[in-house]
Amino acid sequence: MKISQINFKNILGATAAASMLLMGAATFTSCGKQGCTDTEANNFDADATEDDGNCTYDRDAFIGTYAVTESCASGNYSYSLTISEASQNKVTVILTNLGDFQSTTLSASVNGGSLTINSQTVDVSGTSVTFSGQGALNGSTLTINYGATVNGTTDNCTATCLKQ
Repeated sequence: MKISQINFKNILGATAAASMLLMGAATFTSCGKQGCTDTEANNFDADATEDDGNCTYDRDAFIGTYAVTESCASGNYSYSLTISEASQNKVTVILTNLGDFQSTTLSASVNGGSLTINSQTVDVSGTSVTFSGQGALNGSTLTINYGATVNGTTDNCTATCLKQ
């Protein structure tokens, strides 16, 4: 075997080894699977190692503006209701203007298609009003049954809310 053949084989061997190392490094760095990595999300992907920013939550279906037709013991009303994300977690929403009280914001928790307004007292134009109730989302219609209590008297209402 000639010296030039030996050098050629050594060069080929070194080039092949370097190529395999580079391909292995490229394969190793690109093996992360993208998907939703938040265990609280509806579309959590246990195999995902990189979050793709597309997680969805039960509360997402509730978020928006609604045209409300409401029937209460005190009368019938029409108004707009806004539901927005709360910052503290992925299951809480903020209801603004329930009962057509412009300054009223209430928190509610969402589980699947159900909404729960735990008892909370808010100031409505200088009067303490305690709200509590339950709601259910069916397509684009949210029905909320709630009570608003002032000085021991409760006005029970059913709000039929159509998402705009």
